[in-house]
Amino acid sequence: MKKSICAAVVSASMMLSPFTILANTEAPEAHTIIAEPRNVETWYGEGSVSAGSATVYLAATMTYSNGSWGARAWVTSAVGCTASVVSAAPVPTTGTVTGSVSINGIYFNYSVRVYPR
Repeated sequence: MKKSICAAVVSASMMLSPFTILANTEAPEAHTIIAEPRNVETWYGEGSVSAGSATVYLAATMTYSNGSWGARAWVTSAVGCTASVVSAAPVPTTGTVTGSVSINGIYFNYSVRVYPR
């Protein structure tokens, strides 16, 4: 008899009460502010740097967004050497990206003319 009373109490406690309050599963409203750029311009160009028998071909972009200029350059191919771009800086007044490139561990300056896309 004790076993059947205990079983009845346990199974009754496991049933959901009609007054059970379920948690709200909706996500709270997001209050994220997304900054939209005022102006965006991208300029692109390609160039090369030679050092002895080695030639490095570069591509560069200059971007204007929210009142600031930025630049990026990368090696598209290297003939007769190992090369990597060390730095890139925008020069909006001349429409160029300038910086230095490492060719077999020696730094050389470059200047790539860029044009609006």
